Amino acid sequence: MKYEVIIPFRDLKDAGKNNPKGRLFAVGDIYPFGKQKASAERIEELASSKNKLRKPVIKEEKGDS
Repeated sequence: MKYEVIIPFRDLKDAGKNNPKGRLFAVGDIYPFGKQKASAERIEELASSKNKLRKPVIKEEKGDS
């Protein structure tokens, strides 16, 4: 399932060689990036206020099944 970014954020759990401080997501981007998969717990965290920004940063993409 894919999600649309509704508030810009840096995914600190997606850090690597190309993104040492985490991947940056802008409004309208699709989460997760590329063919990556995110856990149900991570989706819940980002889609709710249970994150560092204390507000949802993603929402389920319409028309996605």
